[in-house]
Amino acid sequence: MIALCLGHLAPGGRLLVTLNDRKARRRLEGAIRDAAVAARVELGRVEPAPPSRDFPSLEGFDEGDPFRGYSVSVR
Repeated sequence: MIALCLGHLAPGGRLLVTLNDRKARRRLEGAIRDAAVAARVELGRVEPAPPSRDFPSLEGFDEGDPFRGYSVSVR
């Protein structure tokens, strides 16, 4: 799905990729990079995009932050 979305972006376009799985943070960035290769697009910036301060997170909730995200641009 990430590759399909990246393939539709014009140069300079941006994509927000999120995953609701605390353990997959590093795998998500790798999946984005693999998807760029599959879509034959050159990535620009790949930056963490965590929930903002006003996004609720329950104290003591074992899973922690509700999602992980990256803001991705293409060249």
